[in-house]
Amino acid sequence: MLDEIEELLDENIESLVNSAFFIIGALGAYALYRWLFAESLPAIKEYITNEIWQSEMWRAEGESYIRNGLWYAYVKNPSYIYGSALISQGVHAHQWVTFPPLRKEVTIYRDEPSPILIVEFIGKRTMPIKKYSIGNTAWNSVGMCLWGDVGLDYDSSDTTKPHALVIDFYFDAPTFLLGFYFSQGSNTIDNDYRSGLKIGSMPNINQDYHFRARIDTWIQRTLEHYNLPYFTIKLVQFYIEVKGSEGSIEVKKFDVGLA
Repeated sequence: MLDEIEELLDENIESLVNSAFFIIGALGAYALYRWLFAESLPAIKEYITNEIWQSEMWRAEGESYIRNGLWYAYVKNPSYIYGSALISQGVHAHQWVTFPPLRKEVTIYRDEPSPILIVEFIGKRTMPIKKYSIGNTAWNSVGMCLWGDVGLDYDSSDTTKPHALVIDFYFDAPTFLLGFYFSQGSNTIDNDYRSGLKIGSMPNINQDYHFRARIDTWIQRTLEHYNLPYFTIKLVQFYIEVKGSEGSIEVKKFDVGLA
């Protein structure tokens, strides 16, 4: 009997020790992640965007405006097509729209050392996501989009062939978007090359989230995927994009720059 009790105690102690090591290991891994990917990133020294942004709504109801340095946006779109509330800076492909100019155009090359390009975002969702009953899966994301010239006649009005590269960086996105994607075309609007990278998530309402991420490495990976030589940033957009849903955000910081 004593042997059985002693064996049971040994098993419990071993289980507790293993659990403790697991917790310590997890905390250590998290600390290492923070050190490598967040806290170790240098500060932005030269911004490529300026202080003047143009707010707009695209294929949706709502509002988008900047007041006292804060960007407020609300968007409602029950339909099965994408709609957005945005702030924009730069020049669209295909001669679509020209917004206030970027402070600086930056080129990232596929096969050459890249300048360190960092995006910084501080913001929060200000209402729970409301989803509508539609055939397609509801979409509700917060992110930044870069449109770039890749040497395929960026200004061409022909949308039957790819002329630009469009890259999305998501600060919050539906759970089925697990990490990244590559695709071509956009809901019959154009046939440009695209990629997307999920940087983080914003699960709690009215809680500020702070994201700092190095993005030039992902741009180079996308160039390698499509075998494109370079990416010159022509347009920067921050957005809340919805399909079959509605949502709202308040953003304190939205910057892109070189370290």
